[in-house]
Amino acid sequence: MSAQRLINSRICISLHDTARFHAGVESLIALSATSRVGDKAFEDAIREYQLEEQDDMEASESGGS
Repeated sequence: MSAQRLINSRICISLHDTARFHAGVESLIALSATSRVGDKAFEDAIREYQLEEQDDMEASESGGS
């Protein structure tokens, strides 16, 4: 896991735990154990998004819609 994703993950967990405490609901850790997106799938999704954005920019520059 990259350092930035680790930091983001820790911030998310901290914020969620604080909100959970005030709301009185289940912990993020218990819920996230059942569903987890792997690093490769996450990176693939980001790359796909970046390619779509690039295609959209190229289309708008060439006068397409």
